[in-house]
Amino acid sequence: MACRFQGRLVFCLRSPGAILAVDRCGSAGRRWGRRGARRSVKKTFSAIVLSGCAVVAGAQEPAELDPVVVSASRVPLTLSEVPGSVTVIEREEIERRQVVHVADLLRSVAGVSVSRSGTAGSQTQVRVRGSESNHVLVLIDGVEANDPASGDEFRWEQLTTFDVERIEIVRGPQSALWGSDALAGVVNIITRRNVSGPAASGFVEGGSFGTVYSGASAQTAGERWTASVGAAYLDSEGSNISHHGGEDDGYQNLTVTGSAGLDATEALQFEFGGRYVDAENDYDAVDFFETGLPTDADLVSDTDSLFLSSIAKLSLFDDFWRNQFKVTYADSDNDNHADGESSGSTAADTLGLYYQGGIEFAAGPGLAQHGLTLALEHEQEDFSQRGAASDFGDPNQDQNMDNTAYAAEYVVRAYQRLVLTSSLRYDDNSDFGNEYSWRLGGSYRLSDRGSRVRASIGKGHKAPTFIERFGFFPDLFIGNPDLRPEESRSWEIGVDQALADGQVEIGLTYFRARLEDEINGFVFDPDTFLFTARNVSGTSHRKGMEASVTARLGEHLDFGGSYTFTDSTQPQAQGGHEDELRRPRHMAAADLNYAFAANRANVNLAVTYTGERDDVFFPPFPADSEVVSLDSYTLVNLAASYRFGHGTEFYGRIENMFDEDYEDIYGFSNPGVGAFAGLRIAFGN
Repeated sequence: MACRFQGRLVFCLRSPGAILAVDRCGSAGRRWGRRGARRSVKKTFSAIVLSGCAVVAGAQEPAELDPVVVSASRVPLTLSEVPGSVTVIEREEIERRQVVHVADLLRSVAGVSVSRSGTAGSQTQVRVRGSESNHVLVLIDGVEANDPASGDEFRWEQLTTFDVERIEIVRGPQSALWGSDALAGVVNIITRRNVSGPAASGFVEGGSFGTVYSGASAQTAGERWTASVGAAYLDSEGSNISHHGGEDDGYQNLTVTGSAGLDATEALQFEFGGRYVDAENDYDAVDFFETGLPTDADLVSDTDSLFLSSIAKLSLFDDFWRNQFKVTYADSDNDNHADGESSGSTAADTLGLYYQGGIEFAAGPGLAQHGLTLALEHEQEDFSQRGAASDFGDPNQDQNMDNTAYAAEYVVRAYQRLVLTSSLRYDDNSDFGNEYSWRLGGSYRLSDRGSRVRASIGKGHKAPTFIERFGFFPDLFIGNPDLRPEESRSWEIGVDQALADGQVEIGLTYFRARLEDEINGFVFDPDTFLFTARNVSGTSHRKGMEASVTARLGEHLDFGGSYTFTDSTQPQAQGGHEDELRRPRHMAAADLNYAFAANRANVNLAVTYTGERDDVFFPPFPADSEVVSLDSYTLVNLAASYRFGHGTEFYGRIENMFDEDYEDIYGFSNPGVGAFAGLRIAFGN
């Protein structure tokens, strides 16, 4: 077996004997779930919960000049204080660009690459700085949303921009703050929650590929409470993933969101939130006998996801000691169907219990501000797999794991220029024993003219997934329960500079990372004639540079741009290193926005470039796999809108304006040019 035939099974067998795609360093397995009575009960339960507490989607606040970032530290820091690399996307930008899926927004972020296996709704992976897709933690209103039943990856294809107010993308190791899943970074999704009175809004749009997308929300608020509910539904006939045949692969997504808040006293507040997603997408099989490429097939993936949270905040001694108690619950059911019959399923649920307490005080030279935060966390994960047994084994199983963590962070602000952060975390895992993670960072403003240098260094780890350890897919993959956690050490240094009285801002970052015990999830086992997962001997290296610029070119014209160079390699079996799959060396993005007619009209032009990258191709048996090169591509999107009166707006966009023919996964076709138009209406505050 050729040594390039390595990787993690990430687009796993949607039907027996069929691999959709292989990523040498992705996550093994995908995607099945339990249905029947369980699904019915869960839908009823989620409907009851969400009817009483729904998302707060109130009036939009103006963008802050120096927004507070809540995911880069346990102590809130402004963007100009964070020692690491952070990008913030506000609701205003989302509406200007009219992007439907959050993953498509991230294509323009420095250091972030996106791979989608075909049309909208197909499996989507997001990598940060050449990492694995399951090394990036996703938070949705404080709930850890990565799916243990999908190799600890987040289901990016399910996340639309409906109700999203803000996105924070924190690059670099965050395990010391957030645990195992945050080895390479964190994406924090914050939904709309600011309401000052009764209000309602809705939208509807339609366009190419038989797409209809609509949604509505309503909210109200009292003197001490807020509550709201929202729902959106996306239905698309899609386009054909296969380059051959004429069958379109469709997609449906129902998202229901909710939250409620209560200020019981000036010192005690409660927050409740919920999110439910029911998504279904068609996909194609792989023809291993003639072409080795996708071919039309009647295959369907159906997923239900539920996220619930309850938070209590208590301030003592005139806000000197701040406490937060949080309970979260996440549940996922993933079903696959072939020709109308179930072909397997996975399911998982996670219960999280969290406490965080912190104090802030002034002491030392210049009365520096000190912040000390202590945290205690416990998470219980349950995983199950169902499928047909064969001569190779029985996939039916139930597994569980629990993790208790103790964390501390110390932050110092001094001389109105210096910020120092230090974080330490101890994880006690029921299956892997003890692991330490740490992180140090510093930021220093050199002058009042906007010059700043920053640096950080840290260590993190990633525990093997349930799929890698216990997953079983007949005739193809069997898990390895003896896997060790992956371990990473990385550092970065950067500089930020403001020019032209703050009208231009430039950022430059250099980063390096070393990954030990990387898990190769697609190793041929001659004893079983199946593939399995193993730790790789040697060190994987990631290094690169990120550059970004924002500029106010005139009273109504704004520009933003980014460039990323990434060199991501892993050890070869015969010695030396090789490029990791689906990691483009070069990426770039540019965004030009023009607002006019007293800001009632807006035109936005967004361009993203993805450079060449390697992928793997499996020709018909008995030929060995081979590495192929995916061509670079450029996507150009144009969006325009016009607002009538206070709350009515017409909008339209053209996606992939020049009809670029491109692939993120070898053999999987992405959509061509598409045109869409819609209407937004808002009432009340």
